[in-house]
Amino acid sequence: ALYHLKGVIDRLESNGVQRDQAREMILAKAHYYLARAGSRVAFDSLKRALARQEGRLMGEILMAVQEIGGREELLDLISLYGREQGWMRDRIREAFHKLMKKSRTRADDTVFDRLDDRRRGWLTEILSVPGPRRGAPRGPARRRVDTM
Repeated sequence: ALYHLKGVIDRLESNGVQRDQAREMILAKAHYYLARAGSRVAFDSLKRALARQEGRLMGEILMAVQEIGGREELLDLISLYGREQGWMRDRIREAFHKLMKKSRTRADDTVFDRLDDRRRGWLTEILSVPGPRRGAPRGPARRRVDTM
C-alpha cells in the first residue's frame, strides 16, 4: 500500500499533469498517510512541497513533516512561518516545537547558523511562544493495597 501511495504521488507530480487544488489535496493526504506509517519513500516529494513558493500550505503536509521530518526541516518550517498567516502560523509554530523536541534540537543548534536576519527574526518569534506542554496525568495514581 505504501508503494501504491508513492506511485500516486509520482503520477500526480509528473510533468504532464496540470496542478489544481484537488490534486494538491490528494498529494498532501498521500504524504500524510505515508508519514503516519513511518515511511519516507516519498520524502523528496514532501521536501519539494515544503519548498514550493506558490499557494498555501496544506495541513496534511505540515503533519507529515512533523511525523517524519528532522532538524533540517526546521529551516523549511521557519520559511513557511514567514510566508503564512493567521491560524496556520500558530500551527506551524506548534509543529516546529514538536519537531524540535523529537529531533532533540536546541535553540542554539548549529543548523540555525544558516539563517539570514529575516529568518532569524522569525525563529526568535517562534521560540518566544512556548511549545505545547504535556498535560497533567489523568486521574489519581493507582495505589495497591495489600489486604494481608
